[in-house]
Amino acid sequence: MLAKIPYGRSTLSAEIAGTVDLPATTRSSPQPDVEGSVWAGLQRPIDAKPITDLIHERRAKTACILVSDATRPVPNESLLRPILRTLESAGIHPYDITILIATGLHRVTTDEEKRRLLGPEIPAAFTVVDHDARDASALIKLGKKTPAGATVHVNRRYAEADVKIATGLIEPHFMLGYSGGRKSVCPGIVDLRTVQRLHGPTLLGSPQAKAGVLDGNPCHEEALAVARLVGVDLIVNVTIDRYQQVVGVYVGDVDAAHRAGVTELEGRCRLEVFAPADVVITSAGGYPLDATFYQAVKGFVAPLDVVKPGGVIICCAACGDGIGSDAYRDLMLKYDGNYKRFLKDIRARKTVHLDQWEYQMHARVLEKVGVEGLFCVTDGIGRDTLARLSVTPPEGEGRGILQATCDAVLADRDDPAILVLPEGPYCIPVLVD
Repeated sequence: MLAKIPYGRSTLSAEIAGTVDLPATTRSSPQPDVEGSVWAGLQRPIDAKPITDLIHERRAKTACILVSDATRPVPNESLLRPILRTLESAGIHPYDITILIATGLHRVTTDEEKRRLLGPEIPAAFTVVDHDARDASALIKLGKKTPAGATVHVNRRYAEADVKIATGLIEPHFMLGYSGGRKSVCPGIVDLRTVQRLHGPTLLGSPQAKAGVLDGNPCHEEALAVARLVGVDLIVNVTIDRYQQVVGVYVGDVDAAHRAGVTELEGRCRLEVFAPADVVITSAGGYPLDATFYQAVKGFVAPLDVVKPGGVIICCAACGDGIGSDAYRDLMLKYDGNYKRFLKDIRARKTVHLDQWEYQMHARVLEKVGVEGLFCVTDGIGRDTLARLSVTPPEGEGRGILQATCDAVLADRDDPAILVLPEGPYCIPVLVD
């Protein structure tokens, strides 16, 4: 069987012999008119008032719209056009509309990325700014605490806007169950401490903090509580297919509209696997999700429930932008593959270090298959460096690295059960009896 695995903007291929399982997601039809669907949703939102009614009731003069950063394939321009037209037609002046890029703790976007994210016209006509979780002057403290008793600071521009709208993409998320909905607010536009708490070892230590789970997932519940405190008048979320075409548009209440999108997505992305695999061949989702090793961890974690203990995960990730943030790179190199010492350290200290949560999720995989069972197939990071990142470097080089790695892994295995999951973190493989 020829396995074709997303890798950056292209694919890597390998001819695989043996018993191969390639579960397929349910096919879907892309939306023929995304802007029209958004417009219709704005008129009849799910469990929420139309935004024009809110503007008139509040005599609103300002609005803030949250958008995702460059790591997410969201069709921002198609979502923003009908939103902006609606706001303007209801009397809000373009100068009083802020488009806020919900970076979380990711780096700020460049001017070129803003034009690519939003199209050339929107950045020229509206105020577009990046959230900075470390800039105290750009944050405001909320008057109420979360049900867990936590104090939250949030982006001032958003908190003080008369009308608050959050756009985003609903896809499986390895900590929060699914992205989208409340995630644009938390972790999108909150302070560093709130992100650290959301991604701290206590919440991530829950077995329910994983892809495909909302109810009982403490990360989801905390993020939703924060979003409710901050306020979200309307979300405008989409689901996409493997070709990054929009399948569904969901407009309305931050929880109800989000769950409507999740229900549709679950029908397509849940894959039934009937026996655990000796070897899983997967991806980190292709561009833009696999641009860094940090994001590639989502591909490592995706098949965790369907690989055998002591099995092998081979994950393709281009990593064209390298490892990730300086803090994450330094953390990974500090532990140099010793994930057991890392887990011992984070459980012993109260301080949550920046980006440690990614390594904690990575460590879930290592506890099941070991460093020797986790291969990161990439030419974006040198082999010597990869060997210090708690993965096994690939075999071969160039376009043949996936084939060479698969050949090496399968050479001494007698009729292994092989599972191929090209969509990586965009699917949820589930082991069924």
